[in-house]
Amino acid sequence: MNTTTQELEMTTTLTSLEAAVLGYCLNYDDRDNQLSDNYTNGDLKIAQDICGGKHQAAGVIGSLCKKGLIEDPASDEDSMIWLTVNGVNAIFDHKEVAA
Repeated sequence: MNTTTQELEMTTTLTSLEAAVLGYCLNYDDRDNQLSDNYTNGDLKIAQDICGGKHQAAGVIGSLCKKGLIEDPASDEDSMIWLTVNGVNAIFDHKEVAA
């Protein structure tokens, strides 16, 4: 059985720290506006504050990169955390389930 990208998106689970980091990156309260603009409020310093330190943040960032939910912040000179389309959908799906 082949797993489609949409099925993978729907099965993405987030830890509380992953959700907190992704949530802080959002610039909009709704999925459509975030997907159309996808500006970010998050950077590595914010991730360190949320996660409780540099090493914990590195683990969370690594996990989010591996899941394909963010672009690698090391590739951005300002160390901004940019959500992928899958990342935007994952955090909004997570917020809907939590509501």
